[in-house]
Amino acid sequence: ERAALRTLSAVKRIAVLEAPDGRPLGVYVADLLGGLRVVQPPPLQDLGPLDLGFDLPEDVAVDVGARRLYVAHGSAVSVFGLTDPLRPTRLATIDTPGFASGVAVGPEGLLGVADGEAGLSLYDLTDPALPVPRGTVDTSGTAVRLAFSTDGSRAFVADREGGLLVVDLGVVPASILATFTLPFPVVDVSMASIWATGKVRIAAQAGGVYQLRLGEAAPPATVTPTPRRTAMAHETPAGHGTPTGTIGDRIWLPHLLSGVGMAPVHP
Repeated sequence: ERAALRTLSAVKRIAVLEAPDGRPLGVYVADLLGGLRVVQPPPLQDLGPLDLGFDLPEDVAVDVGARRLYVAHGSAVSVFGLTDPLRPTRLATIDTPGFASGVAVGPEGLLGVADGEAGLSLYDLTDPALPVPRGTVDTSGTAVRLAFSTDGSRAFVADREGGLLVVDLGVVPASILATFTLPFPVVDVSMASIWATGKVRIAAQAGGVYQLRLGEAAPPATVTPTPRRTAMAHETPAGHGTPTGTIGDRIWLPHLLSGVGMAPVHP
């Protein structure tokens, strides 16, 4: 462990703004007790909360190129400018039709929101002060997290009881291409790390972590993709979040009981 901030004791999600050389410029922490916190990079220092009204933060994401922070907090998604990474300024608040529990940034100003029972909500944030809705995708379960493919042509939605959904964003309206179901709720999804391109990982509540390989072409909607490799067949440890933010040889780890940590990692 290189550094730790243990004053935040209920950390749920983390997003990191990086400089072009990989240096962390600002860390943004969704804490179940302390709210949305701004943390100065090492030496780690809690600089205080950002106002979300009566909501608690559910998920955080950073657009490095545009220097923006996106926060899903139940009733809405808040957008903050990061001209000064340690002093975010509010740019917009987007009221969503469901319960905003996951947020992800795509190319060219695309913002995706895992919006609970309302499914996947999409917005054009080319101008962050004037968010433009780009439609919704109904899902069979409860959308809680999402990730975009590198080229922005697909969205992967963790839909709890609905499994993992692959959404085609290249058509209008966006539509579901395929599903991957498990006997456990799918509660998180991320594109694989720098060591494994072309793969997506999902976390199932009490069911472990699975790594799926992406094919050259999307399967028909009637086909359920199968995992080529199960990364972990044991239960995901309680209190740990999905690693959120890999920088060179460092990874930021949220922990429900032990705060925020930055640790060295090896392929």
